[in-house]
Amino acid sequence: MFLVTLLNHCRQPLCLVSFEAMLLSRDGQYLLIGGDGGVVSVWQLHNLKQLFTYPACDAGIRSMAMSHDQRCIITGMASGSIVLFYNDFNRWHHEYQTRY
Repeated sequence: MFLVTLLNHCRQPLCLVSFEAMLLSRDGQYLLIGGDGGVVSVWQLHNLKQLFTYPACDAGIRSMAMSHDQRCIITGMASGSIVLFYNDFNRWHHEYQTRY
């Protein structure tokens, strides 16, 4: 049901069409989605708002993991390579708290 809701909500040009990997943050507030386009997107779960999209990689994303401190997103690519992205959930959490 969640994927159907996310797909219906996701009618933006930069949105992923094919989901290959999904990862939930430790606190359950953020969802990371990766797919064939080589793009990792960060979504806020409570309102299904897309917060950030990392630059596209040269191959599709097949798997994702996160470091213990949630500062680094590790992606396994279809080409066999591994790509690391720096991440800061605190920045988005702070921006949301100060806005509302």
